[in-house]
Amino acid sequence: MRMQDKPIVSIIGLGLFSLTLVVHIYFKSIRTMDDVGMGILLSLVNAIFLVFPLLWGVLGAVEFSRIMSWSKKIKEREVNEEVDLDKYKKKLKYIYA
Repeated sequence: MRMQDKPIVSIIGLGLFSLTLVVHIYFKSIRTMDDVGMGILLSLVNAIFLVFPLLWGVLGAVEFSRIMSWSKKIKEREVNEEVDLDKYKKKLKYIYA
């Protein structure tokens, strides 16, 4: 696997999701305060950050389909005896270790 083939979208998406969750919880907790300006600002930031999980879902679906197509190609190559699956798994462990 090349460096560009690693599931980086999932790692970035997880970070964006956790940041969105923190902003949303902070927005919900500050709504009870009397500071209107901070409430408006947090409302805007909360609305912007709520778009990130949607984008993460779309990019995650694309990445999942890529991984599934790779898996299908590897299984087809194993059936055709073009690749030894045990050697391939050892190679993957070496790459991700």
